[in-house]
Amino acid sequence: MLRGLLVVVCIAGLVAAIIFGPRYLASEDAWVTASHEANAPVCDLDAGTCRWGEGANTWSLDLERTGPAPTDALQLVLSVPAGAAKGQRMVAILEGQSMYMGQYPVALQQGSPDGNRLRLHAEFQAPLCTVDPDMTWKLTLKRGTEALDMPMVPTFQTRHPDDR
Repeated sequence: MLRGLLVVVCIAGLVAAIIFGPRYLASEDAWVTASHEANAPVCDLDAGTCRWGEGANTWSLDLERTGPAPTDALQLVLSVPAGAAKGQRMVAILEGQSMYMGQYPVALQQGSPDGNRLRLHAEFQAPLCTVDPDMTWKLTLKRGTEALDMPMVPTFQTRHPDDR
């Protein structure tokens, strides 16, 4: 009787560890970021520029399509106050919002400074999903290895070229 009860308690503890363990093992920053993103408004890059900050500290993010075909490259342009990169590499991280397909880092190259502004740009092609023709992507920015706190979640859409 006691042995059976001990087995049941051990199994229940193991199931609880499997269910709740990953939450306690994940870094606190990941939970804070996920919580912040859930409450942050979405900024659709297909509809126009995403801007945040005020005055000289304004940041802007643009996405331009280099051609009409879905497989044509995309150009990402980030305009930041001079010195905002702090001498570190800036990276945009693409992550599927409508379907998780992994994370894709896109390194931003520094252009020439324009007065008190710095323009960073990258040309890339977002992966296309073969299961769902429409894919929504979200962007996060990193300076070095540090994720930047953004007041919004920039998104854009891709469409599989075989979908008519």
